[in-house]
Amino acid sequence: MSGQSVHAMPPLQAVEIQEPMAGQEEQRVRKRARTKHLTRAQLTVHNPEELDKLVAEVRENTIATSTRSVYTNSMIRFIQFLYVNESSLITQDLKDLLANTQEMSEAGDGPGGGLPAVLEDDVPTFGFLKSVLTGDDVSIHPIYFDRFRAEHFMTWLQFLLVENPDLSYGTFSSHRSSLFNLFRRFGKVMSVDLGSEMASHFKGLKRTLTSRDGTDDGKVTHGKDPLPFDLYKFYALDMLKRPQKEWVFARCFLIICWNLMCRASNGLNIRMNHMEWGSDALKIYFVHMKNDKNGERPRDARHVYANAVNPAICPILALGMYWSCFGMDHTSDNGKLFPGSNQFERFRKLFCYKMVDDRGVSAELARRGMECVREIWAHTVFVRDL
Repeated sequence: MSGQSVHAMPPLQAVEIQEPMAGQEEQRVRKRARTKHLTRAQLTVHNPEELDKLVAEVRENTIATSTRSVYTNSMIRFIQFLYVNESSLITQDLKDLLANTQEMSEAGDGPGGGLPAVLEDDVPTFGFLKSVLTGDDVSIHPIYFDRFRAEHFMTWLQFLLVENPDLSYGTFSSHRSSLFNLFRRFGKVMSVDLGSEMASHFKGLKRTLTSRDGTDDGKVTHGKDPLPFDLYKFYALDMLKRPQKEWVFARCFLIICWNLMCRASNGLNIRMNHMEWGSDALKIYFVHMKNDKNGERPRDARHVYANAVNPAICPILALGMYWSCFGMDHTSDNGKLFPGSNQFERFRKLFCYKMVDDRGVSAELARRGMECVREIWAHTVFVRDL
């Protein structure tokens, strides 16, 4: 256009694209080929039995070993009860296995090693039923699951309640969990009707037990009572005065569990690499807890602080004395803080028996109205994780 200056745009400059070196590209292609293709030798399973064993172990790990033992013991008693009172629920396969095992045992060449598999009153023994419930062969069912009704189970619970009126609702809940596990163990699914009927029965059972606790002269609370702080200080000070090394362990174990407010199993499973110092506190991590068995919660450390006002209950001092006496070995028993096979039982014997024999301790416990070992152990800072 006239009167207007037209500015010519600068010519576009060619941008030179740098191509990768041929050697680098070839390496990438070969790497991708190696990651995408596996040889037949790499894909071949050479130990299928070992893999099957690992898969079975992972499946069994849904329940803790101690919990599975409790479930097994419960169901053994239940099957014995059914064998005597509801024999029509016991499968013919189990009866045949029982008869064959008895014959071989009496002949001296059976799995019982010459011991009878049946008691004198024709009741299956604990060991025989345990082998059936925990063995690898799940084709032999102990009961007819399709004939099972909630009344069969509730009759057994009422039988237990008559034998021991002090049983709590928590005990019966554990038995119910054992029954559910029995169904799962043999690949059976509890029907909706059976589950609903069980829930209704247990609702009534809970109301019955609650009404009983409110009208009878029995104990209102169940389980372990909390350990009073002044009694905890008394225990710690008494252990501090004792010169033997075993009391150094007992005091450290008691104080650490008290400060962490943890179960005995968590205290026993503390490793050296679970501990670190942060600012003015000792930080201890719990990898596995009863209310977080899958490890889904954040791994927040629990903080333990020194007590300069009362050295008798100072956890840092207790740890220092413990390591001074027993050493700090990161390699012993996978680096456990309290290495050993049964440290809980060690502590229990020291706490319930040797400590009670002391005249001063027994006098203090008598003043508090705790004169028997059961009452003393009931007032503990922690419980053992089942």
